[in-house]
Amino acid sequence: MFRVGFDYCQLRDEHGKLVECLEKKDAAAAKELLASHYNLVIRGYRFDASAPPEIDLKAVLAA
Repeated sequence: MFRVGFDYCQLRDEHGKLVECLEKKDAAAAKELLASHYNLVIRGYRFDASAPPEIDLKAVLAA
């Protein structure tokens, strides 16, 4: 499983919205948001282990 990208702003916003749903005890809205959030996270990963991402090892080690 390899991370290929996320919309971090949307993820962060959804975390805040989830807290609001919990504070309001709005279970239906929380469940809907979690389903959407889960799908966003899943799209951010590639599960094809036979094709690892190209990584510039030199650049990674330099960091």
